[in-house]
Amino acid sequence: MKVLIPILIGLLVVGCGEKQTNNTDKGNDTPSKAAKKTAASQKISSAQIIPQAQPVFALLDAVKNSDQNQLKTVFSMKHQEEYENEGWDKVLARYQKAFTEVLGDYKPEDFTFEFKSIADEREDIVGKVSITRKGKESGELPDLRVIKENGVWKMAER
Repeated sequence: MKVLIPILIGLLVVGCGEKQTNNTDKGNDTPSKAAKKTAASQKISSAQIIPQAQPVFALLDAVKNSDQNQLKTVFSMKHQEEYENEGWDKVLARYQKAFTEVLGDYKPEDFTFEFKSIADEREDIVGKVSITRKGKESGELPDLRVIKENGVWKMAER
């Protein structure tokens, strides 16, 4: 899967009938910086997501791309320890099954996020992220609790 994504992005960059140059930096076989930037702009990044929703976006992306390393970065320390004991391969498989049942074939870029504070909680360190798929009614997915740990937003639930 990870091999197909760069190929598909490359095809999108080339376009139909457009001529592609083979510019490279320093004479090696790596694409030029401009080509890399064009390919990267095709996909939304977590930097374009509100900070509180970045772990939610990362979860969607990790599950879609079977990326256990990214999945490990999503959760609060408490939940990381629980999942470590369970085994990340089992955690990933469980999320993939659930997301396939609920979302079908999805793209992380197809979702929008909104942060909501929780009554009696400090919104600068805890809250909920509501998730809505573009073109769908809200409520397809439940709101997810997030917490700020060591300056980084993490999911605070399983």
